[in-house]
Amino acid sequence: MVAFVAAATLLGACGDAAEPREFIPPVPFDAATDLVDSTPTANLPPDTTLAILASDRAASMLIDLVQALDLEDVPRAAWDDFALAGCDEGAWDRGVNFALAEDFSILPFSSLETITNDQVLVAELMWLNAVALCGDIFPAGAIERGPPVLYEFPRCRHPLELWALPWSPEVTEPDTGEDHSLGLTFSLWVEGDSTLSIFQGADPSFDDAYRSGTAIGDINGNPAVSFEDSERVQVMWRTSDWHCGAFRMEFHPVPEADDLAAFVQGLIQPPSGSFANPAEVRMSAAIELIEGYEDLGGEPSHGGRDAVYAFGDAAGWFDVRAAPIDDEDPTGPRITDTVEAGGFSYELFYDDQGSRVVTRGVTWRTDDHRITVRSEPGDERLMDFALEFHRAWMAAGPDGIEG
Repeated sequence: MVAFVAAATLLGACGDAAEPREFIPPVPFDAATDLVDSTPTANLPPDTTLAILASDRAASMLIDLVQALDLEDVPRAAWDDFALAGCDEGAWDRGVNFALAEDFSILPFSSLETITNDQVLVAELMWLNAVALCGDIFPAGAIERGPPVLYEFPRCRHPLELWALPWSPEVTEPDTGEDHSLGLTFSLWVEGDSTLSIFQGADPSFDDAYRSGTAIGDINGNPAVSFEDSERVQVMWRTSDWHCGAFRMEFHPVPEADDLAAFVQGLIQPPSGSFANPAEVRMSAAIELIEGYEDLGGEPSHGGRDAVYAFGDAAGWFDVRAAPIDDEDPTGPRITDTVEAGGFSYELFYDDQGSRVVTRGVTWRTDDHRITVRSEPGDERLMDFALEFHRAWMAAGPDGIEG
């Protein structure tokens, strides 16, 4: 990607946050297939994808959206820089379009917080921004195709973990599983005439449907609702405002349960004693002591000696691994710096794919474990979270937990 000169200047105080993040591989524009679905998006006027937008028309629409979305505090230089990048790199390519949207979303302006959870909308802004500057160089058919209205979001990183099935205490692999448009992760289990379907991700219908459901109680501490007919029942809840914090479970036939929320809770709640090794026991206690970050779920070690878990908030995620000292990888991560705090030494590192940094991390030793925390490369709160997790881990030490 070309260097974002203006954006890099704006983000200079944020260090590596200014680096372009190519999370989405480009997909070449193909008019024969890409023009098939040109349904207008609800975020733009209905004629957006139906007419050939001249540059002045796109500029006018962009100005209207900037005002409607209260984005006036984003400097003109930033819009100009991203327009130039869109023209140079080809914003008509959906992969490039969404890569630009990812980069734009990390600009340090408070007004962006209202739109960054809707990457389709941000990509539309980037598309209009490029058309306004260089609509004349867009390939034939690309402007008629319009801004993005559908997008395959990355697969949710932490799927809902089942500990039992409606018909069995043992969880088998799903019979099918695939990603749907807008990032819906789908899994299906079948046993005779019975089925269990799980959808993770907030497609456009989720929140409206959730508001119209029948309250059934809490699931993992989150209010849940249901929809039921004579053949099946669907249960919905949210663990966070994130796209991947939305869950739907559909049962066919309707389970014979007096308390539907408790029934679902029984499928996703680890059975007593499931944390088998010391790292998992201590991690499960630390989870209860973490302040300011949401529990995003973990992965059993399946007989190993480590514990892997994830936390997050509205601004980002943090993956944590605790492993015994004698299980350390002798090669270790690529340490770039060392920080001293509270009598402990913390080592900073990064993971890359060629020239692109994909995660940054911090690692340290504490009693008989090594703790490693990873986050997105531009998240400046990495050290803050590491210190909070370290506090919780120490508070969950042998003297603070049972067994």
